[in-house]
Amino acid sequence: MDLFWQISLTVFGAVFGAALSLMVPVIVSHQRYKKRPDLLGTWKSAYRPDFRNGTTSVIENVEIDLHFGELRMRNRNNPAEDSYIVHAELVERIYIVGRWASLKPGANAFGAIILTISPLGNVMYGFFTGLGDTGERTYCGWVLTRNEQDLGKAVDLLSTSGLPLVPSKVS
Repeated sequence: MDLFWQISLTVFGAVFGAALSLMVPVIVSHQRYKKRPDLLGTWKSAYRPDFRNGTTSVIENVEIDLHFGELRMRNRNNPAEDSYIVHAELVERIYIVGRWASLKPGANAFGAIILTISPLGNVMYGFFTGLGDTGERTYCGWVLTRNEQDLGKAVDLLSTSGLPLVPSKVS
């Protein structure tokens, strides 16, 4: 009988420890994101899906919620019916850093994102990476705002917030 209880307690302890090791990070992350409820909800999104000339920006809705302790972003109303999902985390309370993947059946498109949250919290701007249709690596701008009227302001903010790379003088 003692052996039965020892085995039972060992199994219970292992299961309890495994469950706790999965739940604690989720609870901690959830508490951290509860401090930024302004990030959750529906955002207007604009991005250029391709770096080639002649492509126009895509405007869509993006839903941001919490999923297993991470920020989850999913697009809605995409005119090309492209669907993607982003799993990200908040870094230093002003950056959203994560990875995205296409949800289109048969697609293998994926990449990384980094967004900066404006001081007022109503604009996010940054970049995403991915593979173009012909396999080339692309880096494209992406902005999100609470309403469509602010998209132009966000695009201007993105274009003026970075410094262009200046060729170095190598001798």
